[in-house]
Amino acid sequence: KTGEDVYARVGGDPTIFRVAASLLDDLQPKLLDLREKKVVLVEPFTVTRAELKLPSGTALLVQADGVWQMVKPLAGKASGQAVSDMLNKVSQLHATAFRDNVTTLEQFGLDAPKATITLHQAGKDETVSLLIGDLTPSGEMTFVKSASGKAVAVVPSLDVTPLLAAAASYWDTDLLTVPDAAEITK
Repeated sequence: KTGEDVYARVGGDPTIFRVAASLLDDLQPKLLDLREKKVVLVEPFTVTRAELKLPSGTALLVQADGVWQMVKPLAGKASGQAVSDMLNKVSQLHATAFRDNVTTLEQFGLDAPKATITLHQAGKDETVSLLIGDLTPSGEMTFVKSASGKAVAVVPSLDVTPLLAAAASYWDTDLLTVPDAAEITK
């Protein structure tokens, strides 16, 4: 390096040139810039079953013929919108940083996660599981991990908080369904 420039050459060519050091920044991106930042790879529309282990309890949601049903803790119709929102939030979780070469999950609260979301996708044998751990010391970020991944991801806590909602939030809240062609007279 000399001043604002660096010396460079093309491998195998004896010619040496001076290039602006700032050009090297574009040629040497940070590892995080090249890394897939999605925590779990899942297509929400392919999910047919969701197993939720939440701080408030467990829930089992199953899709049949395009309609979501809650199997646990109560059996009945689930809110398709609430389930769809949850699946979209899971699929859109993006890491802002990673902790690699993790030897123990305990330091991130992932040895006994506060929540686990396991998704089954149509046509795929493997499930996708998201583990939700502790907050970072600032509280603004949360440690999460794909059950099959090696790295621990750091994501904004605001993106994770909706995923910790009680199982009751997935229950269908419609009290009455009136057919489109119905004419209410009384």
